[in-house]
Amino acid sequence: MDEDSKAGDALVAPGVLSSALIDRMSAPNVIGAVGCALRCPKTHSHFGEVMRHAIVLSFFTVIGCGDNGTGPGPSGTNVITPAGVTLVLAGGAVTLEAPAGAVSQNVSIEASVRQSGGPSDPTLVRGAEYVLTATPAVTFSKPVRLTLNYDPASGPIGVKERELGIAIVNGSEWTSITGGTVDEAANKVTTPVSQLGVFAVHRVPQTAVCNTAESRQFDFWLGEWTVTGVHSSITRDESGCTIFELYRAPMTGRSISFYDPETAMWYQTYVSAGGAQPLKMSGRVEDGRMIMYVRTPNGNLSSRWTWERIDANTVIQKSEATADNGVTFSPVFTGTYTRR
Repeated sequence: MDEDSKAGDALVAPGVLSSALIDRMSAPNVIGAVGCALRCPKTHSHFGEVMRHAIVLSFFTVIGCGDNGTGPGPSGTNVITPAGVTLVLAGGAVTLEAPAGAVSQNVSIEASVRQSGGPSDPTLVRGAEYVLTATPAVTFSKPVRLTLNYDPASGPIGVKERELGIAIVNGSEWTSITGGTVDEAANKVTTPVSQLGVFAVHRVPQTAVCNTAESRQFDFWLGEWTVTGVHSSITRDESGCTIFELYRAPMTGRSISFYDPETAMWYQTYVSAGGAQPLKMSGRVEDGRMIMYVRTPNGNLSSRWTWERIDANTVIQKSEATADNGVTFSPVFTGTYTRR
């Protein structure tokens, strides 16, 4: 999908989209803060991107809670000592286990929920993103065990808990940290770290090779495209298992798509740089077209998304809305991907 064209898993009430769209177009300065809008053919001021943001109709703001942890540091403070210590931070959501010798002097630790506005990434588990800082700044002499709590329902659609790990912000991107373990019963991920920074629970890069015919069904979408007047890059990872979408400026967004042989389904999660709720969908190939459906939290169908290969240089994408759980669908837009 193109950047910022996808919306959250909420059903848009009849009549709301048009009014929200009017408000959205009259306030272009809040484009990045409103939910993802639908993709449409290019018209005035990237109309398709405006519609994509308008579909969510809500803001996503994570309030930084600071570090209210009560870890058993000296005198009740969040301090790592040369003797080693276990700190419980951010209201119990973050744990740091420092062995003896990890630091040569007392180091004060602060943890807070990551504020919106950082790198967007569809592999992240929402609500499991944290900023950890040390005073004075330190590189640990011995690995420190970092544990983050997560909500399985807040991750990318179709991702299994055993596929989760911890990532750290590296420049403008998230980098996966190797060596992690998952406690599915407790919903915790643990990994060794040598420094602090911005961390999140995410779907780790897959190592298995995907070369089945089913895992290649979406290959027709791969390439460099122009859609709604904007550059969209669709790439596949080295394993052949995951397709990534990067919809470029002025309103950037990303998606992750993959085939799960256990369910025989395709899954896609899309996020925008503005911090709107992710758009999650699932489906399969029908009559040569990739068709995925968005559902509301109660399981009812909300919208249908279709990708169809016209020829080697053209892909048509359509979005349709339903107010009767899929009995009928109404067209919302048709977008054309043209190979660059």
